[in-house]
Amino acid sequence: MRVQLPDFDCFGKVTIGDYVYIGKRALIMPGVTLGNHVLVAAGSVVTKSVPDL
Repeated sequence: MRVQLPDFDCFGKVTIGDYVYIGKRALIMPGVTLGNHVLVAAGSVVTKSVPDL
């Protein structure tokens, strides 16, 4: 039996601003932009862009 996967892009540019902290085992999805001074906690999954703080 074949498993049908949903349609989504597997590739995309990830942009990381200045003074950004990304914790251990965090996952940044394709196409996401992290603005300046953003903190991504350990183990987080970032699916949407985060503006400058």
